Amino acid sequence: MSTVETASVASPPRPTAPSVARRPTVPAGLGAAAPQRSGTGVLDGWTTGTTPGWYRVAAAVAVASILAFAAIATAVALGVRSASQAIERDIAPSLIEVQNLFASVAEANAAATAVFLSGTTGTEDRGLRNLYLDALHRSAAKTEQVATLIGDDEASHEALQDLSAALTDYSGQIEASRVASRLAQPDADAALRSALDQTRSGIAPSVVTVTERGQDQLDEKSSSGVLATVAVIAAGLVALGALGWLQVGTYRRSNRVLNIPLVIATLAVVASLVAVAWGSAVRSTAIDNARGGGFDSIVNTSRLQTSAFDLQSELSFRLLGSEDRDVTALATAIDAEVGALRAQADSRREDAAAAELEQRWVRYRSTMEEITALAGRDRATAIERFRGPGLSTFNGFNTSIESVLSDNRTQFLGGVEQAADATNLIPVATVLLPVAAMLAVVVGVQRRLGDYQ
Repeated sequence: MSTVETASVASPPRPTAPSVARRPTVPAGLGAAAPQRSGTGVLDGWTTGTTPGWYRVAAAVAVASILAFAAIATAVALGVRSASQAIERDIAPSLIEVQNLFASVAEANAAATAVFLSGTTGTEDRGLRNLYLDALHRSAAKTEQVATLIGDDEASHEALQDLSAALTDYSGQIEASRVASRLAQPDADAALRSALDQTRSGIAPSVVTVTERGQDQLDEKSSSGVLATVAVIAAGLVALGALGWLQVGTYRRSNRVLNIPLVIATLAVVASLVAVAWGSAVRSTAIDNARGGGFDSIVNTSRLQTSAFDLQSELSFRLLGSEDRDVTALATAIDAEVGALRAQADSRREDAAAAELEQRWVRYRSTMEEITALAGRDRATAIERFRGPGLSTFNGFNTSIESVLSDNRTQFLGGVEQAADATNLIPVATVLLPVAAMLAVVVGVQRRLGDYQ
């Protein structure tokens, strides 16, 4: 029996596998960071390459444009409202009160001259003296009142300071001339001439300066917001364009004609734009009416008061034996100004006031011409006429000027108030409506995004 040996065959060795480090185990509840996706979007989920991403980007653009529109519109609305309120609260009243101030100065000046001339006869007229003191007190009170209305305009404040100082100097010179007249001093006439010069060179120019500055401020505040309103409309159109783009894109992707929240957002922006445009239009029209119906008459009244003041001062100079200006030329200028006020009257009340002004002027002119004719040949009679009918007809004429001014004030302030009221609700419309529009955009887009969840 043969022995068979069984050979042992060894398998070739296996190659050693490379060692791989084990990745750490992420604890439950903590998510591993997702790898960054490659694509054209700026952030994951905010790419126009996918429909949900496009919705997010388009909604962000629409909301940003509405927010920019709201910010611009609100800033402009607040600025326009502030300008309108400044006209109503400060500028318009100051223009009126400075004319009343000048009327009081003119009345004081006429009464002071009459007091002085009554003293030359040996007996001072106490009634005229009280009339002068009352008018002087009203002039000082009006100066303080105007100072509170002109705001921070430096030129106006400087003019009022000059006016106040001139008024103080004037009253001192009047008192000096009064005492000199009662004591029959030879320089009494010179003291009164100095006081009259002070009103013409110190008080009247200051009144003109304050009036002109008020007119400049009125022009500035009236035109404020015109260009800014154009910017608001442009921003609103951009917002509407963004909403239109969102609407069209939504239709193409969802095949739905209307997205109700987006329609509401569009209507809210349109309503806000309409509110801004309507308020601006009403404000502009109201201010134009106030200027044409009241302010232009106030300007003419200011000129009339200046001419009347010059005429009365010249009459005083004539009675003191000196001549400075042409009385006929001054009277002709007043004729034209009274006629202009009569032509500008656009209501029964204003026409009646202008008609009375014209009648008062005819009486005063007739008396003034009589006194002027007497001054050269019968000074004593001229002084008596000046103290009596001369002062009476002048004060009546001066009062009728104030009456016309009051009627114009009513119309002017009424128009300005209407302009201010038209801007009161605009800031509300430029805040609440855009906020509603932005919320509607978010709701509308979120409804479409819900289709992909």
